[in-house]
Amino acid sequence: MDIWLISGMALLTFATRYLPFALAQQFVFASRWQSLSSYISIAMLSAITAKTTLVREQQLQPVLTNPLLPAALITLLCAVAGLPRGLSFMLGLLVFLLCR
Repeated sequence: MDIWLISGMALLTFATRYLPFALAQQFVFASRWQSLSSYISIAMLSAITAKTTLVREQQLQPVLTNPLLPAALITLLCAVAGLPRGLSFMLGLLVFLLCR
């Protein structure tokens, strides 16, 4: 019984996520909308990262004792400075481990 339930849920999930993309290929969006849609993923990732970094134990904690905040700031500064992505992540992880 469980296999049918899981298979049905997988099929419904796939169908509801795939069909809009399959049907959207037939439409042509204006260039303005295409350029604006390129910012959606970075905006979503920024919102998730900001919430994860600043909210700890159901409270806003923008203090340096929160080990995620210095790590995120170092990673951001490295990325803005133009360092390779992998090096930025490694330095951020190192700062996180040192602050913990």
